[in-house]
Amino acid sequence: GGKILEQGSNMNVRKQQDVLRRFRTDSLNLLVATSVVEEGLDVRKCNLVVRYDFPLTFQSYVQSKGRARAKKSRYLLLVDKECLNEFRSKLTLYCNLEKDLQLICHDRVVPGEDEIEKKLKHLLPPYMPFGEDGPQISINGSLSLLHRYCQKLPSDRYTVLAPVFYTHRVDGGFYYLDGEQYKELFLVKISLPINCPIKEDIQGPALPSAKLAKKAAALEVLEKLHKEGELDDHLKPIPQKDIDSDEEDDEKMREKKKNKAGTTRRIMYYRNEISSCLTQSQPKHGSGNHLYVFLMKDKCTGKLYQSKDNQYSHQTLGILTSKPIPYHKIAEFSLYIEKREISVTVKQQFMGPLSASELQTFQDFHVTLFRKIIRIQGLNISFDGSGPSRGYLVVPVCVIPEFDPPQCYLDQDMAEYVIRQERVRIPSWPCESHEFINRLVSKQYTE
Repeated sequence: GGKILEQGSNMNVRKQQDVLRRFRTDSLNLLVATSVVEEGLDVRKCNLVVRYDFPLTFQSYVQSKGRARAKKSRYLLLVDKECLNEFRSKLTLYCNLEKDLQLICHDRVVPGEDEIEKKLKHLLPPYMPFGEDGPQISINGSLSLLHRYCQKLPSDRYTVLAPVFYTHRVDGGFYYLDGEQYKELFLVKISLPINCPIKEDIQGPALPSAKLAKKAAALEVLEKLHKEGELDDHLKPIPQKDIDSDEEDDEKMREKKKNKAGTTRRIMYYRNEISSCLTQSQPKHGSGNHLYVFLMKDKCTGKLYQSKDNQYSHQTLGILTSKPIPYHKIAEFSLYIEKREISVTVKQQFMGPLSASELQTFQDFHVTLFRKIIRIQGLNISFDGSGPSRGYLVVPVCVIPEFDPPQCYLDQDMAEYVIRQERVRIPSWPCESHEFINRLVSKQYTE
């Protein structure tokens, strides 16, 4: 009645990871593996472990037996009849060693996190970019300083900005650090708020204390923030320039207390700018254009996203431009569609030359998209497709998932199909509820 996945001996790393993931999530309940599964792999508690060869060392015996750590589990060894007496004596020796170690370790006091931190603190020196005589950030002050930095980032009264910590336990063996033996280590990864210039997650060193690993990861983040210019020469967060100022007189300070953050008096203004790689970048016929595709994958299945109502199974959009875009700096982000989380990444797709007629088709699609489908007009902004700042084109792209990585190409058929529609249906108000299905609804239709 068990679910078994058969694979050849040449199973690649991706398939191995997929099999282990399915075993951990109960999709599979039988795993056949070599001795590599003894240590270093995250395998759930097993009810039955059957070993087809006798363990040659005591360490191998303990590690393989340790996989059968569920309640009422069994550990079986299959041996050759001709060597039964030899293996029986070895097994007796292993069992006696195991009992002796249990007696030794039974009353052993396991050091707490504070004790571990005191022992290993010298392995994590403070961050001293200006030498021992200059300002420094110690391991103990790293967390509080990181939180202070996040609170200095621009926000309104309804938003609390804070770093997000992801803690991962590393077990399955014994680790030696500074002469001491530890059974498990902890890795901490930190994700900063979205308006921080550091977009990637930062991981600290593996340490036997989750608390210490968290502080060490925070110290790594602060070092990167200082190198990015987010901390001043005193290693303090640089305050944002707004109306808060220590030079305000008493009357202004009293007035400011009446107006809390998030109100009209505390509006924070940002310059409305467009990146230089997106301006004056209109595509040209011939070669020299760049195509950047938005790949959308379902986070649950890991497959390319496919809309239930879309006859084009793997359709997406891309950016066609004559200037290169630093797409590798664009972090992965999530969309939530049809009660699913969709992961979006940007991929560069090399393309051949475009003819004048093909370029005109994609220009018409771009105009149709913004004027007839999204309808920019009427929302206090206007769409101008022919100004001096005119840049990239938004184009339809078809994705071929059979390749790894997926291959993409400009979908001229889809562009012509959208352009041919004489009138794109957008619901008017009032209307029946069924008219909203697969239609674009903006604020104006409900007022």
